Amino acid sequence: MIRAARRRTGGFSLIEVSISLGILAFGLLTIAVMQIQALRDGSKGRHVYTAAMIAREQVEQIQRVPFSQITTKNWGDAAPWMGNVGLTQGPVTVDVQEADGNVSAEQLYNIAWQISTIPGSPDLRNVELEVTWVERNQPNAKPTRTGNPTVGMSTIVVNNSK
Repeated sequence: MIRAARRRTGGFSLIEVSISLGILAFGLLTIAVMQIQALRDGSKGRHVYTAAMIAREQVEQIQRVPFSQITTKNWGDAAPWMGNVGLTQGPVTVDVQEADGNVSAEQLYNIAWQISTIPGSPDLRNVELEVTWVERNQPNAKPTRTGNPTVGMSTIVVNNSK
Protein backbone atom coordinates (compact mmCIF):
# COMPACT_ATOMS: atom_id res chain seq x y z
CA MET A 1 0.00 0.00 0.00
CA ILE A 2 2.78 2.44 0.80
CA ARG A 3 4.56 1.56 -2.43
CA ALA A 4 1.46 2.30 -4.54
CA ALA A 5 1.12 5.77 -2.96
CA ARG A 6 4.75 6.57 -3.69
CA ARG A 7 4.43 5.54 -7.33
CA ARG A 8 1.44 7.78 -7.92
CA THR A 9 3.11 10.87 -6.41
CA GLY A 10 6.59 10.25 -7.79
CA GLY A 11 6.15 11.36 -11.45
CA PHE A 12 4.18 13.40 -13.97
CA SER A 13 1.07 12.23 -15.69
CA LEU A 14 0.67 12.27 -19.45
CA ILE A 15 -1.82 15.15 -19.18
CA GLU A 16 0.62 17.31 -17.21
CA VAL A 17 3.40 16.68 -19.75
CA SER A 18 1.05 17.46 -22.66
CA ILE A 19 -0.05 20.75 -21.09
CA SER A 20 3.56 21.72 -20.39
CA LEU A 21 4.58 20.97 -23.97
CA GLY A 22 1.62 22.98 -25.29
CA ILE A 23 2.61 26.01 -23.20
CA LEU A 24 6.23 25.67 -24.35
CA ALA A 25 5.18 25.39 -28.02
CA PHE A 26 2.97 28.49 -27.70
CA GLY A 27 5.84 30.46 -26.15
CA LEU A 28 8.32 29.40 -28.86
CA LEU A 29 5.81 30.23 -31.60
CA THR A 30 5.28 33.67 -30.08
CA ILE A 31 9.03 34.30 -30.01
CA ALA A 32 9.34 33.21 -33.66
CA VAL A 33 6.55 35.59 -34.73
CA MET A 34 8.18 38.44 -32.80
CA GLN A 35 11.52 37.71 -34.50
CA ILE A 36 9.93 37.83 -37.97
CA GLN A 37 8.22 41.13 -37.13
CA ALA A 38 11.50 42.56 -35.83
CA LEU A 39 13.22 41.66 -39.11
CA ARG A 40 10.45 43.36 -41.11
CA ASP A 41 10.59 46.47 -38.95
CA GLY A 42 14.37 46.57 -39.28
CA SER A 43 14.01 46.44 -43.05
CA LYS A 44 11.43 49.25 -42.99
CA GLY A 45 13.68 51.36 -40.78
CA ARG A 46 16.62 50.85 -43.13
CA HIS A 47 14.47 51.91 -46.09
CA VAL A 48 13.27 55.07 -44.32
CA TYR A 49 16.85 55.95 -43.35
CA THR A 50 18.13 55.41 -46.91
CA ALA A 51 15.25 57.42 -48.41
CA ALA A 52 15.96 60.27 -45.97
CA MET A 53 19.64 60.25 -46.94
CA ILE A 54 18.73 60.36 -50.65
CA ALA A 55 16.31 63.25 -50.03
CA ARG A 56 18.84 65.16 -47.94
CA GLU A 57 21.54 64.77 -50.57
CA GLN A 58 19.20 65.98 -53.32
CA VAL A 59 18.02 69.02 -51.32
CA GLU A 60 21.63 69.96 -50.56
CA GLN A 61 22.42 69.62 -54.26
CA ILE A 62 19.59 71.97 -55.31
CA GLN A 63 20.78 74.57 -52.81
CA ARG A 64 24.04 74.75 -54.82
CA VAL A 65 22.21 75.47 -58.09
CA PRO A 66 22.16 79.10 -59.26
CA PHE A 67 18.70 80.59 -58.75
CA SER A 68 18.44 81.55 -62.43
CA GLN A 69 18.50 77.84 -63.40
CA ILE A 70 15.73 76.73 -61.02
CA THR A 71 12.55 76.78 -63.07
CA THR A 72 9.12 75.68 -61.92
CA LYS A 73 7.88 72.15 -62.56
CA ASN A 74 4.98 69.96 -61.46
CA TRP A 75 5.17 66.47 -60.00
CA GLY A 76 6.28 64.06 -62.70
CA ASP A 77 7.23 66.71 -65.27
CA ALA A 78 10.66 66.35 -66.80
CA ALA A 79 13.09 69.22 -66.32
CA PRO A 80 16.25 68.85 -68.44
CA TRP A 81 18.15 71.38 -66.33
CA MET A 82 17.95 69.04 -63.32
CA GLY A 83 20.25 66.42 -64.85
CA ASN A 84 22.72 69.10 -65.86
CA VAL A 85 23.20 70.16 -62.23
CA GLY A 86 23.35 66.69 -60.66
CA LEU A 87 19.75 66.28 -59.49
CA THR A 88 17.94 62.99 -59.89
CA GLN A 89 14.35 62.39 -60.88
CA GLY A 90 12.81 58.96 -61.28
CA PRO A 91 14.04 55.54 -60.17
CA VAL A 92 17.24 55.07 -58.17
CA THR A 93 18.52 51.63 -57.22
CA VAL A 94 20.43 51.19 -53.98
CA ASP A 95 22.89 48.29 -54.24
CA VAL A 96 24.29 46.21 -51.40
CA GLN A 97 27.59 44.36 -51.44
CA GLU A 98 27.12 40.92 -49.96
CA ALA A 99 29.64 38.91 -47.94
CA ASP A 100 30.68 36.86 -50.98
CA GLY A 101 31.57 40.05 -52.89
CA ASN A 102 28.53 40.05 -55.16
CA VAL A 103 26.48 43.22 -55.51
CA SER A 104 22.70 43.00 -55.50
CA ALA A 105 19.89 45.55 -55.74
CA GLU A 106 18.50 46.01 -52.24
CA GLN A 107 15.72 48.50 -52.96
CA LEU A 108 14.36 50.70 -55.74
CA TYR A 109 13.50 54.27 -54.73
CA ASN A 110 11.65 56.82 -56.84
CA ILE A 111 12.50 60.52 -56.59
CA ALA A 112 9.95 63.16 -57.55
CA TRP A 113 10.17 66.96 -57.44
CA GLN A 114 7.79 69.89 -57.55
CA ILE A 115 9.15 73.42 -57.81
CA SER A 116 6.83 76.39 -57.66
CA THR A 117 7.03 80.14 -57.28
CA ILE A 118 5.72 81.76 -54.15
CA PRO A 119 2.98 84.28 -55.07
CA GLY A 120 4.16 87.84 -54.60
CA SER A 121 7.80 86.78 -54.16
CA PRO A 122 9.62 86.48 -57.50
CA ASP A 123 12.93 85.84 -55.70
CA LEU A 124 11.72 82.72 -53.90
CA ARG A 125 11.08 79.15 -55.09
CA ASN A 126 9.28 76.50 -53.07
CA VAL A 127 11.02 73.17 -53.65
CA GLU A 128 9.31 69.92 -52.63
CA LEU A 129 10.94 66.52 -52.91
CA GLU A 130 9.62 63.08 -52.15
CA VAL A 131 11.35 59.72 -52.17
CA THR A 132 9.03 56.71 -52.39
CA TRP A 133 9.54 52.95 -52.43
CA VAL A 134 7.53 49.74 -52.26
CA GLU A 135 7.93 47.49 -49.22
CA ARG A 136 8.09 43.85 -50.25
CA ASN A 137 5.40 41.61 -48.73
CA GLN A 138 3.73 44.62 -47.10
CA PRO A 139 0.53 46.45 -47.98
CA ASN A 140 1.36 49.84 -49.49
CA ALA A 141 -1.86 51.79 -48.99
CA LYS A 142 -0.31 54.77 -47.21
CA PRO A 143 -2.02 58.16 -46.87
CA THR A 144 0.51 59.81 -49.19
CA ARG A 145 0.34 61.29 -52.67
CA THR A 146 1.47 58.00 -54.23
CA GLY A 147 0.07 55.51 -51.71
CA ASN A 148 3.57 54.18 -51.03
CA PRO A 149 5.88 54.78 -48.07
CA THR A 150 7.31 58.26 -48.52
CA VAL A 151 10.01 60.51 -47.15
CA GLY A 152 9.38 64.12 -48.09
CA MET A 153 11.47 67.26 -47.75
CA SER A 154 10.93 70.82 -48.76
CA THR A 155 12.98 73.96 -48.82
CA ILE A 156 12.75 77.50 -50.06
CA VAL A 157 15.43 78.69 -52.43
CA VAL A 158 16.25 82.40 -52.32
CA ASN A 159 17.69 84.52 -55.12
CA ASN A 160 20.83 85.79 -53.43
CA SER A 161 22.25 87.39 -56.56
CA LYS A 162 20.44 90.67 -55.96
